[in-house]
Amino acid sequence: ATEDGPFATTSPYFDGMYCTWDTFRTLFPFLSLSSPKEFAEIVETYIDGWRKEGWLPECRANQVKGFVQGANNGVPVLADFAVKYAKAAKSLNVNTDELYEAMQHDLDVPSPQWEYEGRQAAPYQQYGYIPFGYLDPVSVGEQTREASRSLEYAFGDFTAAMTAHALGKPTEDVQRYAKASLNYSLNFDPHSTSDGYKTFVQRRFANGTFNRVDPTFCSPIDNNSNHACSMQAENDFGIYESSSWEYSFYAPQDRAGLVELLGGKSTFEKRLDHFFSKGYFGPGNEPSFDT
Repeated sequence: ATEDGPFATTSPYFDGMYCTWDTFRTLFPFLSLSSPKEFAEIVETYIDGWRKEGWLPECRANQVKGFVQGANNGVPVLADFAVKYAKAAKSLNVNTDELYEAMQHDLDVPSPQWEYEGRQAAPYQQYGYIPFGYLDPVSVGEQTREASRSLEYAFGDFTAAMTAHALGKPTEDVQRYAKASLNYSLNFDPHSTSDGYKTFVQRRFANGTFNRVDPTFCSPIDNNSNHACSMQAENDFGIYESSSWEYSFYAPQDRAGLVELLGGKSTFEKRLDHFFSKGYFGPGNEPSFDT
């Protein structure tokens, strides 16, 4: 903890916080099982970031904010703690009322700069997804990665529903977030095809139409160096550090629904096998860990 200045705090302080997009589905689920005390200290750091600066931190080093890569992925980190340790939270020095307040703020309040913290909440609440080519009058940020952000927002909503349930919050909260968690399906275009399979994640305009690109773009077999796949403003196909082939398997909160969305069990199994055999699996990058 620092002793003075704007970051003064009596809470644990971890300044070298690796971007949460890299850790929310990898490191932290492991820590939540293996190291409750250390995990609780990290969760308290997230909550304290909200106390001091109004938002859950996402990626920071040397007291400087880094870019939000996917969604506001601090939310599932807090949720993992709440679901597993709600009854032990006090002994682990975590205030679950503050945890939930910080989480709700990150979910429901539009961030002035969603590139650094929070989420682009206004259009997501209006449409159920982040529309492509949308002029946001409330939030500022690079207009990229709309499809993958939308899917990760939906997963965050699911984790908020589980948190509300675990902490005994109003049933209305549980139902609202659970319903929003199914918004992931809104980014699946039934007319998008690749390798004989159909229904892939794509960007979507505010009027509901899709802006289709080849689902293999930015996969491991895409050798076109003109395809910007990361934080660049030129990333113009809507998905971060991955392909539509990859993110079309991303709905951890509704596997059964995803299987039906992609054609049923038999088709889904063949599609998953094809994903691996064709070389669309990127074992060195986070979205593939989930797959």
